Amino acid sequence: LATVFVWWLLNRSTVGFELRAVGANASAARTAGVNVSKGYILAMAIAGALAGLAGVAQVAGTEKVLTSGVAASFGFDAITVALLGRSSPWGT
Repeated sequence: LATVFVWWLLNRSTVGFELRAVGANASAARTAGVNVSKGYILAMAIAGALAGLAGVAQVAGTEKVLTSGVAASFGFDAITVALLGRSSPWGT
């Protein structure tokens, strides 16, 4: 469901268009009238929510407790997965 939501948000909504514009070139987006600060904050909020969802799934599913060793290298692994998935929701 998260994949479908992110795909729809980025590719079919106005908010997604603004997020992609800010991500591609913040100066051009600002010139076009997009609120760049709002775009940055919204992108970080969505990313944080998705990371929280992944963390809840990890802790509730296999680990049962949250310790510092639970997600020690997940961030670096996620970068690799995103690159291999060509930074698209379906590929990732």
